[in-house]
This record gives sequence, C-alpha cells and structure tokens, in this order.
Amino acid sequence: FPEMKTVRSFAREADSLSLDHPLVAHRQRSPGGNERLRLYMERDYPTPKSFADFTYLSLLEQRDATGYAIRGVRRAYPYNAGSLYWQINDVWPTVSWSSVDYWGNHKALHYAVERAYRPTIVDLVERGDSLALCLVTDDPLLRDSVDVEVTWMRTDGSLLASPSHHTCRVTETPLSVQLTRLPKPRTSDTILAELIVRKSNGQEVARQLYYNVRPRQMKLPRPRYLVEERLTERGLAVTITAETLIKDLFIESPWMGALYSDNFFDLLPGETKTIQISHPDVEKGKLTFHTLNDLLRNE
Repeated sequence: FPEMKTVRSFAREADSLSLDHPLVAHRQRSPGGNERLRLYMERDYPTPKSFADFTYLSLLEQRDATGYAIRGVRRAYPYNAGSLYWQINDVWPTVSWSSVDYWGNHKALHYAVERAYRPTIVDLVERGDSLALCLVTDDPLLRDSVDVEVTWMRTDGSLLASPSHHTCRVTETPLSVQLTRLPKPRTSDTILAELIVRKSNGQEVARQLYYNVRPRQMKLPRPRYLVEERLTERGLAVTITAETLIKDLFIESPWMGALYSDNFFDLLPGETKTIQISHPDVEKGKLTFHTLNDLLRNE
C-alpha cells in the first residue's frame, strides 16, 4: 500500500478503510493480493489497530520481502550475476508492487533497494542452527583486506560480548563469500547484531543490522528521541538523536513527492542521523514520526 496521504488522494474516508472495503478491493489489481498481504503481515508483524497502521506495516512487509530477495540474489554470485525488480512507479494512485507511488512518494522499498544495490553489502543469514556471515562486493576499486566487525547487543545498547572480527582479502570483484558460521543466539529476548565492514584504513564501506526474532516477537522500549529541524538552501534538515533503540522510523510529511535522503531506518541508542527533505513547500513543524516501537507497545 502507499502511505496515507496518497490513500487520502483517492479516498476521502481513508482513515476508516479496511482490507474488505470495496474501494480497497478496486485499487488492488493483483488477484488475491490483499489476502496474501494479510497472511504475511500476520506472520511477521503485530496486528494493526487502524488502517494507517496497516499501510505503514504493509510498506515494511514489501521492503522486507523484496529487499531480502535482492540481497539473496547478490549472495548467489556467480550463479546469478544481477537482478531487476518490478516495479518502480505507478500510473495511478493505487495498491501495487511499486517502490515509488503515483505522486512520487518513495515507499520503504525504495530506500531498501538503494541499500541492497550498494557496491558492498554484508548479511547474517540463517543456516539451520547457525548464522552464515556473508560478504558481497561489486566495487571494482576495492582491492584491500577488509575487516567485518560483528557486535551483539541488547535493545538498550549494552553489549552481550566483545565484538568479533573477521578478515577477508579482496583480490578481485565481483565477490560473494561466506566468511564464517556463527552460533545462533539461544535466547527468546530481543537482541541484535551490528555488522560493519571497514577497509584497512578504517573507512566504513557497509553496515547492516540483524535481529534474532521476527518483528511481531520483538520486545522494544518505548521510543525516545530528540528531533531538530533546520531550514537550509536544500530544504529541511531533520536531525534525530535516539535515546533508545528506534525501529523502522518513518518520517511522514504532508508534501506530495518530497524527496528524502533516507527514511524507514533504525537508530541505535545514542545514534544521531540527519535527513535532508527537499520540496518547494517545506516548513518546520509539519512532520509526523512513526516507529515499530509504537505499535508493539512494549516496555
């Protein structure tokens, strides 16, 4: 589904819609599409309390599925050496597979695609009772010994153990390699691993977060973060400083087609990130912030 301001462009009753509403069925042109989406969301995410919550979670579900597939295809090199995804945009305001809606608003998938197609990516992939640490790079200029740092932590940011380091010598690209197998954490608590790839000079070239449970099983703190907005020559600069773990932060604006430097992202406790929003009508005080923490409602 697109975000709510796009839904409101074709449905005045947007806030009271449901999957069973005739208008929603009319905009869904994939046979059985709403039923499959409901099935996958019930498997992966908490039950939405409103249609606005549903659209937000559907954006995350689409991002997860397609983003995971793209990264999986890249890890399959040399058996597969590339991929395209369907589809980029829409010809009308509707429910579709697009990563950019009719009005030019970027869905969560669009940001995930950009991350998944970066020259270098790193992942933890479940393989039975263990986790495969996988490195992929297409960077033709990367001829170096890279270090992959794996740091396990709790949701409050405290470390479970000292970071582990795994070295890979990149002599030619493209490259897809499994560096090692790590034991799968044996805990029902929500924990996560931060994966960082650095060149020998310390330059970071890739970063990824891995969570040990599905989103619906996560126990997340109530979100606490500070927001600073500044008008610049490029538009609106939004700086977010997380006091707690922030999962899937969606910065919603009222401006159709506004361009963001990033959106739908996680922040670790103490982490700061500045987002640039570009649109002719930008002004301060008009943003709304959504997180998965809010929907899970856990202490």
